[in-house]
Amino acid sequence: MQMVFSNLQKRGFLDNIKMPSLREIQQRLATLPGYNSSIVGSKKWLEPPDANNYFKSYKLGGYDTTYDFAKERHVNKFWEDLKCHFSTVRTPVIVDDKFSTYGVLGVASNEGNRKVLVFDPHMHVKKTMTIEDFEEQSAKKKGGWRTIELHFKQKLWMVYYPLGSASTKEDHAAQRRSRHDSSDCNCCILI
Repeated sequence: MQMVFSNLQKRGFLDNIKMPSLREIQQRLATLPGYNSSIVGSKKWLEPPDANNYFKSYKLGGYDTTYDFAKERHVNKFWEDLKCHFSTVRTPVIVDDKFSTYGVLGVASNEGNRKVLVFDPHMHVKKTMTIEDFEEQSAKKKGGWRTIELHFKQKLWMVYYPLGSASTKEDHAAQRRSRHDSSDCNCCILI
């Protein structure tokens, strides 16, 4: 959540608010409907629905949803939603299966290979991450470019799309029509 917070802060959405600690995030959630003070200081994982509620408390749009990767149509919907998100909103996306949490920072496809740029937010990095840091993380299989089919496998994944709204088939069709290049070579990377 802090990675998304930082991105939104740098983009001017949370200008006058300092980066919250985990405890401060929990304290804010505790004031929202559906939560109570027992969350503060707990080891309860904060999932994409919690991220959605947290950022909505700052009056920021976004939505969370679930994809069942055992179903091919969900895998395809996830891919289309990511492409739409990164071609419009371009914020990190939180992806969680109740065991592992990742940030998706971009998408790329070439010759039918659908890849996501994955970042493990639990990895300790310096204030700025170098190419070498990212390569080290990638070598440990905690990040880097991964095909969606191999990385997400056949699990149920919760996803939070900051600032976005749930996309429709019409949104995806409009995105495809707006592309200058109709080939399968397409790359959008969050910077």
